[in-house]
Amino acid sequence: MIGISNSRSKQGVASPDRQSKQQTGKPPNSRKRVLRLAVFSLFASVMAMLVSGVGWLLWIENSMSDRLFTRMNTTPSGKVMMVVVDDETIRKTGRFPYDRGQLADALALMHEGGAARIYLDTALSHVQDAVSDKALELALSRFQPHQLSLPITRVHANATQKASQISPLERFAQYATLSSFDAALDSDGRARTMQHPRIAGYQSVHRWLSGIAQQHDQLPTVLDFSISQNEIQRVSLLDIAEGKVKAEAFREKLVIFGSVAEASGLKMNTPLGALSRIEVIAIGAETAMRQRALKRLNFTERAALALSVAALLGLAFLGAHIYLTLTVPPLLIFGWSAVVDVVFKKFGIILPVLPIFIVILIFWQRALLSTGKGLSSIRKLRNRLFGVDHSTLLIALDAMPDAAILFDETGQILGQNAPFQVMAADLTAPGKGCATLADLCGNESHQILADTFEGSAKTLIVRAEAADGQLRFFEIFPRMLESATGHICIAGLKDVTARVMREEELVTLAFRDALTGLANRLAFQARMEAQCASPEKQNFAVLLLDLDGFKKVNDTLGHDAGDQLLAGVAHRLKQLVPAHGIIARLGGDEFAIMLTYGSQGEIRDLAAKIHRALQPVFMIDGKEARVGTSIGIAYAPRDGLDARLLTKRADAAMYRAKLNKPSACEFDHRYDSETPGALIRAQGR
Repeated sequence: MIGISNSRSKQGVASPDRQSKQQTGKPPNSRKRVLRLAVFSLFASVMAMLVSGVGWLLWIENSMSDRLFTRMNTTPSGKVMMVVVDDETIRKTGRFPYDRGQLADALALMHEGGAARIYLDTALSHVQDAVSDKALELALSRFQPHQLSLPITRVHANATQKASQISPLERFAQYATLSSFDAALDSDGRARTMQHPRIAGYQSVHRWLSGIAQQHDQLPTVLDFSISQNEIQRVSLLDIAEGKVKAEAFREKLVIFGSVAEASGLKMNTPLGALSRIEVIAIGAETAMRQRALKRLNFTERAALALSVAALLGLAFLGAHIYLTLTVPPLLIFGWSAVVDVVFKKFGIILPVLPIFIVILIFWQRALLSTGKGLSSIRKLRNRLFGVDHSTLLIALDAMPDAAILFDETGQILGQNAPFQVMAADLTAPGKGCATLADLCGNESHQILADTFEGSAKTLIVRAEAADGQLRFFEIFPRMLESATGHICIAGLKDVTARVMREEELVTLAFRDALTGLANRLAFQARMEAQCASPEKQNFAVLLLDLDGFKKVNDTLGHDAGDQLLAGVAHRLKQLVPAHGIIARLGGDEFAIMLTYGSQGEIRDLAAKIHRALQPVFMIDGKEARVGTSIGIAYAPRDGLDARLLTKRADAAMYRAKLNKPSACEFDHRYDSETPGALIRAQGR
């Protein structure tokens, strides 16, 4: 500000202050200007720390830091090796979470190869089966406790249970050192540090693997996610079981065993995306082995840094030309990114990104608002945003890396980005495209519109039929927004077909008999309970079949022949039972059938057909095998409407049928007093 000292100045004669400014090139009252810049610098740093530490801006700060550090691609040491259980291993072995027998064999191979240290990321807190547990215990006994570690886990207290800890069974724990996995989650739900063990007296697993002793005053380990996780060596447990991995591969390795399968639920969010526990442990071990520990600044240090940068900017802008202050700040933003890179590489210090950017932007806006042109630009920008429908959202849509659309309350698609257009080309006939939400997901669009515009939008999985007839599954994330013309919705879409198929495959493994492909006992029981609870109260029958002569085939031709015979029996039953019925193998040589009927004569005819179908010989490896069957029949609702009761009564009728095998017998209430043991003794007589 330039003061007017007398009337002569008003007439165009320069005042002494103005003359001074013209002579020196500096404005008067420089002390006040310095003071104002100092106060503004303090304001800028405080605002930067407050704003960048809350809500979505904190998420942006973490994301920007993560992007800067993860792109450096540090090469791992090569000492760490992961032995993983993936979805393919679970599918082929049929064991979840893994086969302890295979783990025992893998440990024997690691011992032979001379692995330096081994961490098994598995609780081992329960018994699986006697044979596998014995084999695993024998394998563990070959190691010294300093070579082998098992996890000990603390379970936090909640409303229903007290705090507790989960540790391995003593038979396993006696051969190992117990260590703790304590990854700390930041406010955005991502793990970036490994804390001290929550259970006193135990060491962190990443420090145990690296051979570094735990110090009580040691700071938490900041994980180095610049280490290329994909370059850390890994083999699957299935490859080891199939002999594809040699013992020499484990020489002097720090081995981490655990699950990376989606079904295990052992995933956590990290700067590299969703990683399994053992992948985080591997990065932790690599970080601990490095000579230089990473350091993340605390709040006080970050605030001091922001204030220092603000003060330097204030001094730099003091007396600078207005156009220089308008052009330099964008260059400073890029320059600070370079400083962050250099400091991280040379000193291992993780500097804040967003607070410094905000300080620079505040100074930039101060310079921008100090000119008439700056204010005019802001007015034009405001008019552009509110004067053109959806323009800002359409720009944001194009910037999104995943498929996304913009639609209104009628389901009309107002905008779509390039990834969505590629997706839509696979789902629709050539040249048709997706003009409405219904074109994408059919009748499910009504539910999406109702949930979204009634304020209860939620993530949904919808299915669509592709142009080639294949089913595709998509996860849709709708969000309603206010616009100048009313309510609209922006929604991201993600193809989750592979994940849904994997989940369905795991369900199939749980409810199917692996030998015959029929339903198993669990699936049959669930189907019976559903039928009993059905409000329609249809007549249905339960038939229990027990093969006669199966033991003789097993004893004479062997168990493999017995398995082939069971598969053959299942094949013949499938050809007889109508599509609305269910066939199950309950175990051993016992089968079950449930189906609705119009008359009991239909069920008797089916039993007779089954007897005739099993009479022809089964050819197994060139040898003949013969079996018959005893069939017990129970009718619902005549014999009850309880799944367990019907099974029991069909079983009683089957044992009655065994007295005159092969035959079929329908349940009679007189059989309730008979026991299977008595009927077996009667059969022996």
